[in-house]
Amino acid sequence: MTLAQFIDSQLTQIDSLDELKVTLVALRLLEQKQNEMASISEADLLAHPAIKDGLRFPSITLRPALQLTVARGTLIQARAGDSARYFRNDPAGQRAAAAFERAYANHSVPGTSADQALNAAGREIERLEGLEFY
Repeated sequence: MTLAQFIDSQLTQIDSLDELKVTLVALRLLEQKQNEMASISEADLLAHPAIKDGLRFPSITLRPALQLTVARGTLIQARAGDSARYFRNDPAGQRAAAAFERAYANHSVPGTSADQALNAAGREIERLEGLEFY
Protein backbone atom coordinates (compact mmCIF):
# COMPACT_ATOMS: atom_id res chain seq x y z
CA MET A 1 0.00 0.00 0.00
CA THR A 2 1.38 3.37 -0.95
CA LEU A 3 1.04 6.48 1.15
CA ALA A 4 -1.50 7.89 -1.33
CA GLN A 5 -3.60 4.70 -1.17
CA PHE A 6 -3.47 4.80 2.62
CA ILE A 7 -4.66 8.40 2.73
CA ASP A 8 -7.45 7.71 0.23
CA SER A 9 -8.75 4.51 1.79
CA GLN A 10 -7.79 4.10 5.45
CA LEU A 11 -6.87 7.40 7.06
CA THR A 12 -10.46 8.17 8.08
CA GLN A 13 -10.67 4.88 10.03
CA ILE A 14 -7.69 5.52 12.30
CA ASP A 15 -8.40 6.88 15.76
CA SER A 16 -5.08 6.04 17.43
CA LEU A 17 -2.37 8.67 17.17
CA ASP A 18 0.31 6.02 17.76
CA GLU A 19 -1.01 3.91 14.88
CA LEU A 20 -1.11 6.96 12.62
CA LYS A 21 2.48 7.94 13.42
CA VAL A 22 3.78 4.41 12.97
CA THR A 23 1.87 3.95 9.71
CA LEU A 24 3.13 7.21 8.20
CA VAL A 25 6.74 6.56 9.19
CA ALA A 26 6.61 2.92 8.05
CA LEU A 27 5.16 3.80 4.65
CA ARG A 28 7.74 6.56 4.23
CA LEU A 29 10.66 4.28 5.14
CA LEU A 30 9.39 1.61 2.75
CA GLU A 31 8.91 4.20 0.02
CA GLN A 32 12.48 5.47 0.47
CA LYS A 33 13.90 1.99 -0.13
CA GLN A 34 12.46 1.90 -3.70
CA ASN A 35 12.69 -1.88 -3.79
CA GLU A 36 10.04 -4.57 -4.19
CA MET A 37 11.69 -6.49 -1.35
CA ALA A 38 11.54 -3.42 0.89
CA SER A 39 10.92 -4.27 4.51
CA ILE A 40 11.45 -2.66 7.85
CA SER A 41 11.93 -3.88 11.39
CA GLU A 42 10.94 -2.51 14.76
CA ALA A 43 14.53 -1.32 15.15
CA ASP A 44 14.26 0.68 11.91
CA LEU A 45 11.16 2.38 13.25
CA LEU A 46 12.62 3.00 16.71
CA ALA A 47 15.60 4.74 15.10
CA HIS A 48 13.37 7.25 13.31
CA PRO A 49 13.00 10.56 15.22
CA ALA A 50 9.22 10.70 14.68
CA ILE A 51 8.88 7.39 16.53
CA LYS A 52 11.75 7.74 19.01
CA ASP A 53 10.65 11.22 20.09
CA GLY A 54 7.01 11.11 19.00
CA LEU A 55 5.62 8.08 20.85
CA ARG A 56 5.16 7.92 24.58
CA PHE A 57 7.49 5.12 25.75
CA PRO A 58 8.30 4.00 22.19
CA SER A 59 9.79 0.66 23.20
CA ILE A 60 6.43 -0.21 24.77
CA THR A 61 3.91 1.48 22.46
CA LEU A 62 5.50 0.65 19.09
CA ARG A 63 4.52 -3.02 18.96
CA PRO A 64 0.79 -2.46 19.70
CA ALA A 65 0.72 0.31 17.07
CA LEU A 66 2.36 -2.03 14.55
CA GLN A 67 -0.20 -4.73 15.39
CA LEU A 68 -2.95 -2.22 14.58
CA THR A 69 -1.38 -1.46 11.18
CA VAL A 70 -1.19 -5.18 10.42
CA ALA A 71 -4.78 -5.77 11.60
CA ARG A 72 -5.98 -2.89 9.42
CA GLY A 73 -4.13 -4.38 6.44
CA THR A 74 -1.75 -1.50 5.83
CA LEU A 75 1.35 -3.61 6.51
CA ILE A 76 2.11 -7.32 6.40
CA GLN A 77 4.16 -8.93 9.13
CA ALA A 78 6.53 -11.79 8.30
CA ARG A 79 8.32 -13.62 11.09
CA ALA A 80 11.77 -15.16 11.13
CA GLY A 81 12.25 -16.76 14.50
CA ASP A 82 11.94 -14.09 17.15
CA SER A 83 12.23 -11.18 14.75
CA ALA A 84 9.61 -9.71 12.46
CA ARG A 85 9.84 -7.72 9.24
CA TYR A 86 7.09 -5.50 7.92
CA PHE A 87 6.20 -5.16 4.24
CA ARG A 88 3.72 -3.01 2.30
CA ASN A 89 0.40 -4.76 1.81
CA ASP A 90 0.47 -4.83 -1.97
CA PRO A 91 1.15 -7.71 -4.39
CA ALA A 92 4.94 -7.16 -4.30
CA GLY A 93 4.95 -6.93 -0.50
CA GLN A 94 2.81 -10.05 -0.21
CA ARG A 95 5.23 -12.00 -2.44
CA ALA A 96 8.22 -10.67 -0.52
CA ALA A 97 6.71 -11.52 2.88
CA ALA A 98 5.81 -15.04 1.74
CA ALA A 99 9.29 -15.57 0.28
CA PHE A 100 10.87 -14.22 3.47
CA GLU A 101 8.96 -16.71 5.63
CA ARG A 102 9.61 -19.59 3.19
CA ALA A 103 13.31 -18.77 3.04
CA TYR A 104 13.54 -18.67 6.82
CA ALA A 105 11.63 -21.95 7.17
CA ASN A 106 13.76 -23.66 4.50
CA HIS A 107 17.10 -22.33 5.70
CA SER A 108 16.58 -21.96 9.42
CA VAL A 109 19.49 -23.12 11.42
CA PRO A 110 20.24 -22.03 14.93
CA GLY A 111 21.80 -18.59 14.74
CA THR A 112 20.29 -17.67 11.36
CA SER A 113 19.54 -13.98 11.40
CA ALA A 114 16.55 -12.24 9.90
CA ASP A 115 18.91 -10.49 7.47
CA GLN A 116 20.18 -13.85 6.21
CA ALA A 117 16.58 -15.00 5.75
CA LEU A 118 15.77 -11.76 3.96
CA ASN A 119 18.69 -12.30 1.57
CA ALA A 120 17.55 -15.86 0.95
CA ALA A 121 14.03 -14.53 0.31
CA GLY A 122 15.43 -12.11 -2.26
CA ARG A 123 17.12 -14.98 -4.08
CA GLU A 124 13.86 -16.98 -3.95
CA ILE A 125 11.87 -14.09 -5.43
CA GLU A 126 14.42 -13.68 -8.22
CA ARG A 127 14.16 -17.41 -8.94
CA LEU A 128 10.36 -17.30 -8.99
CA GLU A 129 10.29 -14.23 -11.23
CA GLY A 130 12.49 -16.10 -13.70
CA LEU A 131 9.88 -18.84 -14.14
CA GLU A 132 7.64 -18.48 -17.15
CA PHE A 133 3.98 -19.38 -16.83
CA TYR A 134 1.75 -19.87 -19.84
